[in-house]
Amino acid sequence: MTYEVTDELVERLKKDEGYRKHPYYDAKGILTIGYGTNLDARGLTRLESEYLLRTECESALEMVKEAKWFQVLNDARKEVILNMIYNMGFTRFLGFKKTIQFLRDKDYLSASKEMLDSKWYRVDVGHRAIVLSKQMRSGVRQ
Repeated sequence: MTYEVTDELVERLKKDEGYRKHPYYDAKGILTIGYGTNLDARGLTRLESEYLLRTECESALEMVKEAKWFQVLNDARKEVILNMIYNMGFTRFLGFKKTIQFLRDKDYLSASKEMLDSKWYRVDVGHRAIVLSKQMRSGVRQ
């Protein structure tokens, strides 16, 4: 007979380990997160990383989906915005005031140029910003 992980075991481990939202060093100096997941020894699997990526994308969408200017964008342009929010966070994205205003005005050429007039382009992401700028301008996935 094979053993399967039970809900009871999971609940017991949650109680025993405790939950930490942010990475921390445990008593042995091991970088840990969540319910005692050893990041030093095992890291994250690709599946876990993809789950986190999808969760962050969903969170980004929740933050921006009510904005009228976002609602009228086609899917390719929406992906640009979500990509930017994923990369820099929502608060920093809101600092792109001119870009957002150009999006409100449906002036995608100017919005695409404004994306490149930023530290985000010059320092943070470089080529990625060029590709996203082209996608914003054209409305077609690059």
